[in-house]
Amino acid sequence: MGRGSQDQAPCPGGQTADCEGVDPDIVAVADRMLSPMVFLEPMGTIRYANPAAGWLLGRAPLSLRGLDVTRLVHPGDRRQARQDLIRVIAGQSLGPAEYRVRAADGSYKTVSALAADLLDSPAVKGVLISATDVTDQRAQERSLLELALADPVTGLANRRALREHLEREMATAKTLAVAFVDLDRFKRVNDCLGHTVGDAVLQAVASRIRALLAPESMVSHFGADNFVAVITGLDPERAVRLIWEMIGHVASPLFVSGHELRLAASAGVAVRDPAATPESILRDADAALTYAKAFRRGGVEVFTEEMRTRAVDRLAMETDLRHAVERDELRLYFQPIVRLSDSRSEGGEALLRWDRPGYGLVAPGAFIPLAEESGLIVPIGEWALANVVRTLQLGHLPKASVNLSPRQLLDPGLPARIEGLLKSWDLAPQALAFEVTETVVVENFELASASLSRLRRLGCTVGLDDFGTGYSSLGYLRRLPVDFLKLDLELVHDLGSDPQAARIAEAIVSLAHSLSLATIAEGIEDQGQAEALTAMGCDCGQGWLFGRPCPV
Repeated sequence: MGRGSQDQAPCPGGQTADCEGVDPDIVAVADRMLSPMVFLEPMGTIRYANPAAGWLLGRAPLSLRGLDVTRLVHPGDRRQARQDLIRVIAGQSLGPAEYRVRAADGSYKTVSALAADLLDSPAVKGVLISATDVTDQRAQERSLLELALADPVTGLANRRALREHLEREMATAKTLAVAFVDLDRFKRVNDCLGHTVGDAVLQAVASRIRALLAPESMVSHFGADNFVAVITGLDPERAVRLIWEMIGHVASPLFVSGHELRLAASAGVAVRDPAATPESILRDADAALTYAKAFRRGGVEVFTEEMRTRAVDRLAMETDLRHAVERDELRLYFQPIVRLSDSRSEGGEALLRWDRPGYGLVAPGAFIPLAEESGLIVPIGEWALANVVRTLQLGHLPKASVNLSPRQLLDPGLPARIEGLLKSWDLAPQALAFEVTETVVVENFELASASLSRLRRLGCTVGLDDFGTGYSSLGYLRRLPVDFLKLDLELVHDLGSDPQAARIAEAIVSLAHSLSLATIAEGIEDQGQAEALTAMGCDCGQGWLFGRPCPV
Protein backbone atom coordinates (compact mmCIF):
# COMPACT_ATOMS: atom_id res chain seq x y z
CA MET A 1 0.00 0.00 0.00
CA GLY A 2 1.39 3.35 -1.02
CA ARG A 3 1.89 6.32 1.33
CA GLY A 4 -0.84 8.24 -0.54
CA SER A 5 -3.54 5.79 0.57
CA GLN A 6 -2.48 5.49 4.20
CA ASP A 7 -5.14 7.85 5.56
CA GLN A 8 -7.90 5.60 4.21
CA ALA A 9 -6.37 2.24 5.16
CA PRO A 10 -8.14 0.14 7.81
CA CYS A 11 -6.29 0.16 11.18
CA PRO A 12 -4.61 -3.08 12.09
CA GLY A 13 -5.98 -5.23 14.91
CA GLY A 14 -9.51 -5.13 13.50
CA GLN A 15 -10.01 -1.36 13.91
CA THR A 16 -11.94 -0.49 10.79
CA ALA A 17 -12.05 3.30 11.18
CA ASP A 18 -9.12 5.34 10.02
CA CYS A 19 -6.29 5.99 12.49
CA GLU A 20 -6.61 9.76 12.23
CA GLY A 21 -3.09 10.63 11.24
CA VAL A 22 -1.16 7.94 13.12
CA ASP A 23 1.15 6.05 10.83
CA PRO A 24 -0.37 2.58 10.22
CA ASP A 25 3.00 0.96 10.71
CA ILE A 26 3.19 2.48 14.21
CA VAL A 27 -0.37 1.35 14.91
CA ALA A 28 0.50 -2.14 13.70
CA VAL A 29 3.33 -2.29 16.21
CA ALA A 30 1.24 -0.82 19.03
CA ASP A 31 -1.55 -3.31 18.36
CA ARG A 32 0.86 -6.11 19.13
CA MET A 33 2.29 -4.57 22.30
CA LEU A 34 1.36 -6.21 25.60
CA SER A 35 1.60 -2.91 27.47
CA PRO A 36 -1.36 -0.49 27.30
CA MET A 37 -0.67 2.43 24.94
CA VAL A 38 -2.75 5.41 23.84
CA PHE A 39 -2.10 8.35 21.51
CA LEU A 40 -3.61 11.67 22.57
CA GLU A 41 -4.57 14.85 20.81
CA PRO A 42 -2.83 17.96 22.24
CA MET A 43 -5.92 18.66 24.39
CA GLY A 44 -5.90 15.14 25.89
CA THR A 45 -8.52 13.46 23.69
CA ILE A 46 -7.76 9.82 22.93
CA ARG A 47 -6.98 9.37 19.23
CA TYR A 48 -5.99 5.70 19.44
CA ALA A 49 -5.86 2.97 22.13
CA ASN A 50 -4.23 -0.39 21.56
CA PRO A 51 -5.90 -3.71 22.47
CA ALA A 52 -3.84 -3.96 25.71
CA ALA A 53 -5.38 -0.66 26.89
CA GLY A 54 -8.80 -2.10 26.14
CA TRP A 55 -8.04 -5.27 28.09
CA LEU A 56 -6.86 -3.18 31.06
CA LEU A 57 -10.10 -1.18 31.15
CA GLY A 58 -12.45 -3.95 30.03
CA ARG A 59 -13.57 -1.96 26.99
CA ALA A 60 -13.27 -2.18 23.22
CA PRO A 61 -10.34 -0.03 22.07
CA LEU A 62 -12.51 1.84 19.58
CA SER A 63 -14.91 2.86 22.38
CA LEU A 64 -12.10 4.84 23.99
CA ARG A 65 -11.48 7.04 20.97
CA GLY A 66 -12.66 10.61 21.41
CA LEU A 67 -12.71 10.44 25.21
CA ASP A 68 -10.87 12.94 27.40
CA VAL A 69 -8.21 10.70 28.94
CA THR A 70 -8.39 12.51 32.29
CA ARG A 71 -12.07 11.52 32.64
CA LEU A 72 -10.88 7.94 33.02
CA VAL A 73 -8.67 8.96 35.95
CA HIS A 74 -9.85 8.71 39.56
CA PRO A 75 -11.16 12.09 40.84
CA GLY A 76 -8.47 12.10 43.48
CA ASP A 77 -5.74 11.84 40.84
CA ARG A 78 -7.40 13.87 38.06
CA ARG A 79 -5.93 17.25 38.89
CA GLN A 80 -2.42 15.85 38.96
CA ALA A 81 -3.01 14.02 35.65
CA ARG A 82 -4.09 17.26 33.95
CA GLN A 83 -1.08 19.15 35.29
CA ASP A 84 1.24 16.37 34.11
CA LEU A 85 -0.31 16.44 30.62
CA ILE A 86 0.16 20.21 30.39
CA ARG A 87 3.82 19.85 31.32
CA VAL A 88 4.36 17.17 28.67
CA ILE A 89 2.71 19.29 25.96
CA ALA A 90 4.92 22.19 27.09
CA GLY A 91 7.94 20.03 26.31
CA GLN A 92 8.84 18.95 29.86
CA SER A 93 9.82 15.35 30.52
CA LEU A 94 7.60 13.22 32.75
CA GLY A 95 8.98 10.21 34.58
CA PRO A 96 6.80 7.31 35.72
CA ALA A 97 3.65 8.65 37.38
CA GLU A 98 0.94 6.57 39.02
CA TYR A 99 -2.77 7.11 38.56
CA ARG A 100 -5.90 5.18 39.32
CA VAL A 101 -7.99 4.64 36.18
CA ARG A 102 -11.60 3.47 36.00
CA ALA A 103 -12.45 0.19 34.30
CA ALA A 104 -15.78 -0.60 32.64
CA ASP A 105 -17.06 -2.43 35.75
CA GLY A 106 -16.50 0.63 37.94
CA SER A 107 -13.37 -0.70 39.62
CA TYR A 108 -10.10 1.18 39.52
CA LYS A 109 -6.76 -0.06 38.22
CA THR A 110 -3.47 1.48 39.28
CA VAL A 111 -1.12 2.19 36.38
CA SER A 112 2.40 3.53 36.17
CA ALA A 113 2.46 5.77 33.11
CA LEU A 114 5.18 7.30 30.91
CA ALA A 115 4.37 10.17 28.55
CA ALA A 116 6.27 11.30 25.44
CA ASP A 117 5.65 14.48 23.46
CA LEU A 118 5.44 13.40 19.79
CA LEU A 119 3.51 16.43 18.56
CA ASP A 120 6.33 17.28 16.18
CA SER A 121 6.51 13.73 14.80
CA PRO A 122 4.82 13.52 11.36
CA ALA A 123 3.98 9.88 12.05
CA VAL A 124 2.09 10.58 15.30
CA LYS A 125 1.41 14.29 15.82
CA GLY A 126 0.28 13.68 19.39
CA VAL A 127 1.24 12.52 22.88
CA LEU A 128 2.13 8.90 23.49
CA ILE A 129 1.13 7.37 26.84
CA SER A 130 2.47 3.93 27.71
CA ALA A 131 1.37 2.30 30.96
CA THR A 132 2.11 -0.66 33.20
CA ASP A 133 -0.60 -2.25 35.32
CA VAL A 134 0.70 -2.21 38.93
CA THR A 135 -2.66 -2.88 40.62
CA ASP A 136 -1.71 -6.26 42.09
CA GLN A 137 1.73 -5.05 43.10
CA ARG A 138 0.34 -2.08 45.01
CA ALA A 139 -2.35 -4.24 46.64
CA GLN A 140 0.34 -6.64 47.84
CA GLU A 141 2.42 -3.76 49.16
CA ARG A 142 -0.60 -2.39 51.04
CA SER A 143 -1.29 -5.82 52.47
CA LEU A 144 2.30 -6.16 53.67
CA LEU A 145 2.18 -2.68 55.15
CA GLU A 146 -1.03 -3.48 56.99
CA LEU A 147 0.58 -6.63 58.36
CA ALA A 148 3.61 -4.62 59.44
CA LEU A 149 1.39 -2.12 61.28
CA ALA A 150 -1.16 -4.54 62.76
CA ASP A 151 -1.03 -6.66 65.89
CA PRO A 152 -1.53 -10.33 64.86
CA VAL A 153 -3.65 -11.22 67.91
CA THR A 154 -6.14 -8.36 68.13
CA GLY A 155 -5.92 -6.78 64.69
CA LEU A 156 -5.32 -3.43 66.35
CA ALA A 157 -2.48 -1.09 65.51
CA ASN A 158 0.88 -2.27 66.82
CA ARG A 159 3.65 -0.18 68.40
CA ARG A 160 5.01 0.99 65.06
CA ALA A 161 1.58 2.14 63.89
CA LEU A 162 1.00 3.80 67.26
CA ARG A 163 4.22 5.75 66.95
CA GLU A 164 3.40 6.89 63.40
CA HIS A 165 -0.12 7.91 64.44
CA LEU A 166 1.19 9.91 67.38
CA GLU A 167 3.73 11.69 65.20
CA ARG A 168 1.02 12.70 62.72
CA GLU A 169 -1.42 13.85 65.42
CA MET A 170 1.18 15.75 67.41
CA ALA A 171 2.24 17.63 64.28
CA THR A 172 -1.17 19.35 64.51
CA ALA A 173 -2.60 21.62 67.20
CA LYS A 174 -5.28 19.13 68.28
CA THR A 175 -5.93 18.37 71.93
CA LEU A 176 -4.63 14.91 72.71
CA ALA A 177 -4.51 12.45 75.58
CA VAL A 178 -2.79 9.06 75.76
CA ALA A 179 -3.98 6.30 78.08
CA PHE A 180 -2.25 3.06 79.00
CA VAL A 181 -4.89 0.45 79.91
CA ASP A 182 -3.62 -2.68 81.67
CA LEU A 183 -5.69 -5.78 82.49
CA ASP A 184 -5.18 -6.74 86.13
CA ARG A 185 -3.97 -10.29 86.76
CA PHE A 186 -4.55 -11.32 83.15
CA LYS A 187 -1.82 -13.96 83.50
CA ARG A 188 -4.30 -16.06 85.46
CA VAL A 189 -6.49 -16.36 82.36
CA ASN A 190 -3.61 -17.77 80.31
CA ASP A 191 -2.45 -20.02 83.13
CA CYS A 192 -5.89 -21.43 83.92
CA LEU A 193 -7.66 -21.46 80.55
CA GLY A 194 -4.82 -21.46 78.03
CA HIS A 195 -3.46 -18.95 75.56
CA THR A 196 -6.19 -19.61 72.97
CA VAL A 197 -8.82 -18.38 75.41
CA GLY A 198 -6.44 -15.62 76.49
CA ASP A 199 -6.15 -14.39 72.89
CA ALA A 200 -9.95 -14.46 72.54
CA VAL A 201 -10.22 -12.36 75.70
CA LEU A 202 -7.74 -9.82 74.32
CA GLN A 203 -9.76 -9.62 71.10
CA ALA A 204 -12.98 -9.04 73.06
CA VAL A 205 -11.36 -6.35 75.19
CA ALA A 206 -9.96 -4.71 72.06
CA SER A 207 -13.47 -4.54 70.59
CA ARG A 208 -14.88 -3.02 73.77
CA ILE A 209 -12.24 -0.31 73.90
CA ARG A 210 -12.43 0.47 70.19
CA ALA A 211 -16.23 0.79 70.33
CA LEU A 212 -15.92 3.74 72.73
CA LEU A 213 -13.48 5.74 70.61
CA ALA A 214 -14.35 8.25 67.90
CA PRO A 215 -13.01 7.52 64.38
CA GLU A 216 -10.20 10.07 64.70
CA SER A 217 -8.91 8.36 67.87
CA MET A 218 -7.16 5.02 67.86
CA VAL A 219 -6.33 2.09 70.14
CA SER A 220 -3.18 0.00 69.95
CA HIS A 221 -2.27 -3.37 71.44
CA PHE A 222 1.00 -2.38 73.04
CA GLY A 223 1.91 -5.89 74.16
CA ALA A 224 0.81 -8.67 76.53
CA ASP A 225 -2.27 -7.36 78.39
CA ASN A 226 -1.53 -3.70 77.70
CA PHE A 227 -3.49 -1.38 75.40
CA VAL A 228 -2.83 2.25 74.47
CA ALA A 229 -5.67 4.62 73.53
CA VAL A 230 -4.88 7.87 71.72
CA ILE A 231 -7.80 10.26 72.22
CA THR A 232 -7.96 13.36 70.05
CA GLY A 233 -10.34 16.29 70.04
CA LEU A 234 -11.50 16.05 73.67
CA ASP A 235 -10.61 18.37 76.51
CA PRO A 236 -8.65 16.68 79.33
CA GLU A 237 -11.63 16.30 81.66
CA ARG A 238 -13.78 14.61 79.03
CA ALA A 239 -10.87 12.38 77.97
CA VAL A 240 -10.38 11.16 81.56
CA ARG A 241 -14.13 10.51 81.89
CA LEU A 242 -13.94 8.44 78.72
CA ILE A 243 -11.10 6.36 80.18
CA TRP A 244 -13.15 5.73 83.33
CA GLU A 245 -16.00 4.59 81.08
CA MET A 246 -13.53 2.35 79.25
CA ILE A 247 -12.41 0.74 82.53
CA GLY A 248 -16.04 0.08 83.47
CA HIS A 249 -16.78 -1.35 80.02
CA VAL A 250 -13.86 -3.77 80.30
CA ALA A 251 -15.10 -4.90 83.73
CA SER A 252 -18.51 -5.98 82.39
CA PRO A 253 -19.03 -9.79 82.36
CA LEU A 254 -17.33 -11.42 79.42
CA PHE A 255 -18.28 -14.81 77.97
CA VAL A 256 -15.49 -16.55 76.08
CA SER A 257 -15.35 -20.22 75.05
CA GLY A 258 -18.00 -21.18 77.57
CA HIS A 259 -16.36 -19.28 80.43
CA GLU A 260 -17.78 -16.27 82.24
CA LEU A 261 -14.97 -13.88 83.10
CA ARG A 262 -14.96 -10.66 85.06
CA LEU A 263 -11.86 -8.68 84.30
CA ALA A 264 -10.53 -5.57 85.95
CA ALA A 265 -8.29 -2.94 84.43
CA SER A 266 -6.16 -0.03 85.57
CA ALA A 267 -5.25 2.99 83.48
CA GLY A 268 -2.77 5.83 83.41
CA VAL A 269 -3.44 8.98 81.38
CA ALA A 270 -1.10 11.68 80.11
CA VAL A 271 -2.48 14.89 78.59
CA ARG A 272 -0.48 16.61 75.87
CA ASP A 273 1.47 19.69 76.90
CA PRO A 274 3.30 22.10 74.54
CA ALA A 275 6.66 20.39 75.02
CA ALA A 276 5.36 16.82 74.64
CA THR A 277 6.78 14.38 72.10
CA PRO A 278 5.45 10.93 71.16
CA GLU A 279 8.12 9.36 73.35
CA SER A 280 7.51 11.63 76.35
CA ILE A 281 3.72 11.32 76.37
CA LEU A 282 3.93 7.53 76.18
CA ARG A 283 6.47 7.54 79.00
CA ASP A 284 4.26 9.77 81.15
CA ALA A 285 1.14 7.68 80.55
CA ASP A 286 3.10 4.56 81.49
CA ALA A 287 4.30 6.25 84.70
CA ALA A 288 0.70 7.11 85.55
CA LEU A 289 -0.29 3.48 84.96
CA THR A 290 2.45 2.29 87.32
CA TYR A 291 1.09 4.67 89.96
CA ALA A 292 -2.48 3.44 89.36
CA LYS A 293 -1.46 -0.22 89.75
CA ALA A 294 0.35 0.59 92.99
CA PHE A 295 -2.22 2.89 94.61
CA ARG A 296 -5.49 2.77 92.66
CA ARG A 297 -5.76 -0.69 91.13
CA GLY A 298 -8.90 -0.88 89.05
CA GLY A 299 -8.94 2.91 88.62
CA VAL A 300 -7.50 5.74 86.56
CA GLU A 301 -4.59 8.03 87.42
CA VAL A 302 -3.62 11.20 85.53
CA PHE A 303 0.08 11.92 85.16
CA THR A 304 1.69 14.57 87.35
CA GLU A 305 5.28 15.75 87.68
CA GLU A 306 5.44 14.02 91.05
CA MET A 307 4.86 10.71 89.26
CA ARG A 308 7.76 11.43 86.93
CA THR A 309 10.01 12.05 89.91
CA ARG A 310 8.74 8.88 91.53
CA ALA A 311 9.33 6.89 88.32
CA VAL A 312 12.90 8.18 88.01
CA ASP A 313 13.57 7.35 91.66
CA ARG A 314 12.08 3.90 91.17
CA LEU A 315 14.33 3.24 88.18
CA ALA A 316 17.37 4.38 90.14
CA MET A 317 16.35 2.12 93.04
CA GLU A 318 15.95 -0.86 90.71
CA THR A 319 19.38 -0.19 89.20
CA ASP A 320 20.99 -0.06 92.65
CA LEU A 321 19.07 -3.12 93.82
CA ARG A 322 20.49 -5.17 90.95
CA HIS A 323 23.92 -4.81 92.54
CA ALA A 324 22.85 -5.24 96.17
CA VAL A 325 23.80 -8.93 96.46
CA GLU A 326 27.15 -8.70 94.70
CA ARG A 327 28.10 -5.60 96.71
CA ASP A 328 27.12 -7.26 100.00
CA GLU A 329 24.58 -4.54 100.83
CA LEU A 330 21.81 -6.83 102.15
CA ARG A 331 21.42 -7.38 105.87
CA LEU A 332 19.48 -9.98 107.84
CA TYR A 333 17.52 -8.79 110.86
CA PHE A 334 15.54 -11.06 113.18
CA GLN A 335 12.49 -10.19 115.23
CA PRO A 336 12.02 -12.39 118.31
CA ILE A 337 9.11 -14.84 118.53
CA VAL A 338 8.21 -15.86 122.08
CA ARG A 339 5.83 -18.29 123.72
CA LEU A 340 3.08 -16.14 125.26
CA SER A 341 2.48 -18.39 128.25
CA ASP A 342 6.02 -18.08 129.66
CA SER A 343 7.91 -15.66 127.33
CA ARG A 344 10.27 -18.45 126.28
CA SER A 345 12.12 -17.76 123.00
CA GLU A 346 10.89 -19.69 119.99
CA GLY A 347 13.40 -18.17 117.59
CA GLY A 348 12.75 -15.27 115.27
CA GLU A 349 11.41 -14.13 111.92
CA ALA A 350 14.09 -13.29 109.37
CA LEU A 351 13.59 -9.81 107.88
CA LEU A 352 15.62 -8.21 105.12
CA ARG A 353 17.17 -4.78 105.21
CA TRP A 354 19.08 -3.10 102.42
CA ASP A 355 22.00 -0.87 103.29
CA ARG A 356 21.67 1.27 100.17
CA PRO A 357 24.65 3.57 99.63
CA GLY A 358 23.69 7.16 100.28
CA TYR A 359 20.32 6.22 101.79
CA GLY A 360 21.09 4.05 104.81
CA LEU A 361 18.94 1.07 105.80
CA VAL A 362 15.91 0.57 103.55
CA ALA A 363 12.94 -1.34 104.99
CA PRO A 364 11.63 -4.36 103.03
CA GLY A 365 8.31 -2.66 102.27
CA ALA A 366 10.20 -0.12 100.16
CA PHE A 367 12.15 -2.54 97.97
CA ILE A 368 10.63 -6.06 98.15
CA PRO A 369 7.64 -5.17 95.87
CA LEU A 370 10.11 -3.75 93.34
CA ALA A 371 12.24 -6.88 93.63
CA GLU A 372 9.13 -9.02 93.00
CA GLU A 373 8.11 -7.01 89.95
CA SER A 374 11.58 -6.96 88.41
CA GLY A 375 12.45 -10.59 89.15
CA LEU A 376 15.30 -9.58 91.47
CA ILE A 377 13.50 -11.39 94.28
CA VAL A 378 14.99 -14.65 93.01
CA PRO A 379 18.68 -13.89 93.72
CA ILE A 380 17.72 -11.87 96.81
CA GLY A 381 15.63 -14.77 98.12
CA GLU A 382 18.44 -17.23 97.51
CA TRP A 383 20.84 -14.97 99.43
CA ALA A 384 18.41 -14.69 102.33
CA LEU A 385 17.83 -18.45 102.55
CA ALA A 386 21.53 -19.26 102.49
CA ASN A 387 22.32 -16.73 105.22
CA VAL A 388 19.40 -17.80 107.44
CA VAL A 389 20.61 -21.41 107.27
CA ARG A 390 24.16 -20.27 108.05
CA THR A 391 22.94 -18.22 111.03
CA LEU A 392 21.00 -21.20 112.41
CA GLN A 393 23.93 -23.57 111.95
CA LEU A 394 26.14 -21.21 113.94
CA GLY A 395 23.70 -21.53 116.84
CA HIS A 396 22.62 -17.88 117.08
CA LEU A 397 18.91 -18.86 117.08
CA PRO A 398 17.01 -22.06 117.86
CA LYS A 399 14.64 -21.56 114.94
CA ALA A 400 13.97 -19.02 112.20
CA SER A 401 11.03 -18.39 109.90
CA VAL A 402 11.53 -17.08 106.37
CA ASN A 403 8.99 -15.31 104.17
CA LEU A 404 8.66 -16.88 100.74
CA SER A 405 7.79 -14.62 97.84
CA PRO A 406 5.26 -15.78 95.23
CA ARG A 407 8.05 -16.44 92.71
CA GLN A 408 9.95 -18.56 95.22
CA LEU A 409 6.90 -20.50 96.38
CA LEU A 410 5.83 -21.38 92.83
CA ASP A 411 9.35 -22.35 91.74
CA PRO A 412 9.29 -26.18 91.47
CA GLY A 413 13.02 -26.32 92.19
CA LEU A 414 12.75 -24.55 95.57
CA PRO A 415 12.33 -27.66 97.83
CA ALA A 416 15.36 -29.35 96.24
CA ARG A 417 17.53 -26.27 96.77
CA ILE A 418 16.45 -26.00 100.39
CA GLU A 419 17.22 -29.68 100.92
CA GLY A 420 20.68 -29.09 99.46
CA LEU A 421 21.26 -26.12 101.80
CA LEU A 422 20.23 -28.12 104.86
CA LYS A 423 22.58 -30.95 103.94
CA SER A 424 25.51 -28.73 103.08
CA TRP A 425 25.24 -26.88 106.42
CA ASP A 426 24.27 -30.04 108.36
CA LEU A 427 21.18 -28.30 109.76
CA ALA A 428 18.11 -30.03 111.15
CA PRO A 429 15.06 -29.14 108.98
CA GLN A 430 12.97 -28.51 112.11
CA ALA A 431 14.99 -25.34 112.69
CA LEU A 432 13.56 -23.77 109.54
CA ALA A 433 10.02 -22.46 109.06
CA PHE A 434 8.45 -20.79 106.03
CA GLU A 435 5.68 -18.20 105.84
CA VAL A 436 3.47 -17.53 102.82
CA THR A 437 0.54 -15.16 102.34
CA GLU A 438 -3.04 -16.32 101.91
CA THR A 439 -3.47 -14.45 98.63
CA VAL A 440 -0.58 -16.20 96.89
CA VAL A 441 -1.72 -19.63 98.06
CA VAL A 442 -5.38 -19.20 97.13
CA GLU A 443 -4.63 -17.77 93.69
CA ASN A 444 -2.21 -20.63 92.89
CA PHE A 445 -3.64 -23.33 95.11
CA GLU A 446 -2.46 -26.53 93.42
CA LEU A 447 1.12 -25.38 92.79
CA ALA A 448 1.43 -23.72 96.20
CA SER A 449 -0.02 -26.72 98.01
CA ALA A 450 2.40 -29.10 96.26
CA SER A 451 5.39 -26.90 97.14
CA LEU A 452 4.34 -26.57 100.80
CA SER A 453 3.83 -30.34 101.05
CA ARG A 454 7.34 -30.99 99.80
CA LEU A 455 8.78 -28.54 102.34
CA ARG A 456 6.91 -30.28 105.15
CA ARG A 457 8.16 -33.66 103.99
CA LEU A 458 11.69 -32.31 104.39
CA GLY A 459 10.86 -31.68 108.04
CA CYS A 460 10.40 -27.90 107.85
CA THR A 461 7.28 -26.20 109.19
CA VAL A 462 5.12 -23.88 107.09
CA GLY A 463 2.44 -21.37 107.94
CA LEU A 464 0.06 -18.73 106.59
CA ASP A 465 1.12 -15.14 107.20
CA ASP A 466 -1.24 -12.18 107.74
CA PHE A 467 -4.20 -14.48 108.39
CA GLY A 468 -7.51 -12.74 109.04
CA THR A 469 -7.48 -9.98 106.45
CA GLY A 470 -7.19 -11.89 103.17
CA TYR A 471 -9.37 -14.63 101.72
CA SER A 472 -9.54 -16.64 104.98
CA SER A 473 -11.41 -19.42 103.20
CA LEU A 474 -12.16 -22.30 105.55
CA GLY A 475 -12.34 -24.67 102.58
CA TYR A 476 -8.79 -23.80 101.52
CA LEU A 477 -7.54 -23.84 105.08
CA ARG A 478 -8.80 -27.37 105.62
CA ARG A 479 -6.91 -28.62 102.58
CA LEU A 480 -3.68 -26.64 103.00
CA PRO A 481 -0.56 -28.45 104.30
CA VAL A 482 0.35 -25.87 106.97
CA ASP A 483 1.46 -26.04 110.61
CA PHE A 484 0.65 -22.56 111.94
CA LEU A 485 -1.31 -19.36 111.34
CA LYS A 486 -0.03 -15.85 111.96
CA LEU A 487 -2.70 -13.37 113.03
CA ASP A 488 -2.48 -10.19 111.02
CA LEU A 489 -1.06 -7.23 112.94
CA GLU A 490 -4.12 -5.10 112.09
CA LEU A 491 -6.29 -7.44 114.14
CA VAL A 492 -3.80 -7.37 116.98
CA HIS A 493 -3.56 -3.58 116.86
CA ASP A 494 -7.34 -3.20 117.24
CA LEU A 495 -7.76 -5.68 120.10
CA GLY A 496 -8.15 -3.02 122.77
CA SER A 497 -10.41 -0.68 120.80
CA ASP A 498 -12.57 -2.87 118.59
CA PRO A 499 -14.60 -5.68 120.18
CA GLN A 500 -15.24 -7.19 116.78
CA ALA A 501 -11.48 -7.47 116.14
CA ALA A 502 -11.10 -9.31 119.45
CA ARG A 503 -13.91 -11.73 118.56
CA ILE A 504 -12.36 -12.40 115.13
CA ALA A 505 -8.93 -13.01 116.68
CA GLU A 506 -10.42 -15.38 119.26
CA ALA A 507 -12.33 -17.25 116.53
CA ILE A 508 -9.15 -17.66 114.48
CA VAL A 509 -7.23 -19.03 117.47
CA SER A 510 -10.05 -21.45 118.25
CA LEU A 511 -10.33 -22.53 114.62
CA ALA A 512 -6.59 -23.09 114.32
CA HIS A 513 -6.47 -25.24 117.43
CA SER A 514 -9.40 -27.31 116.21
CA LEU A 515 -7.33 -28.03 113.09
CA SER A 516 -4.22 -28.78 115.19
CA LEU A 517 -2.49 -25.61 113.99
CA ALA A 518 -0.32 -23.37 116.15
CA THR A 519 -1.01 -19.63 116.26
CA ILE A 520 1.38 -16.67 116.27
CA ALA A 521 0.22 -13.09 116.74
CA GLU A 522 2.39 -10.37 115.20
CA GLY A 523 2.45 -6.68 115.95
CA ILE A 524 2.15 -6.97 119.75
CA GLU A 525 3.17 -3.60 121.16
CA ASP A 526 1.83 -3.52 124.73
CA GLN A 527 1.17 -5.82 127.64
CA GLY A 528 -2.60 -5.53 127.29
CA GLN A 529 -2.50 -7.04 123.82
CA ALA A 530 -0.23 -9.82 125.02
CA GLU A 531 -2.52 -10.65 127.94
CA ALA A 532 -5.63 -10.63 125.75
CA LEU A 533 -4.01 -13.00 123.27
CA THR A 534 -2.74 -15.25 126.04
CA ALA A 535 -6.27 -15.46 127.44
CA MET A 536 -7.54 -16.49 124.02
CA GLY A 537 -5.03 -19.34 123.97
CA CYS A 538 -2.74 -17.88 121.27
CA ASP A 539 0.50 -19.83 121.35
CA CYS A 540 3.20 -17.34 120.36
CA GLY A 541 3.70 -13.68 119.68
CA GLN A 542 6.10 -11.18 118.20
CA GLY A 543 6.22 -7.42 118.22
CA TRP A 544 7.96 -4.44 119.74
CA LEU A 545 6.89 -5.54 123.21
CA PHE A 546 9.35 -8.44 122.92
CA GLY A 547 11.96 -6.82 120.73
CA ARG A 548 12.44 -4.90 117.53
CA PRO A 549 14.09 -6.49 114.47
CA CYS A 550 17.87 -6.45 114.87
CA PRO A 551 20.96 -8.32 113.69
CA VAL A 552 21.73 -11.52 115.60
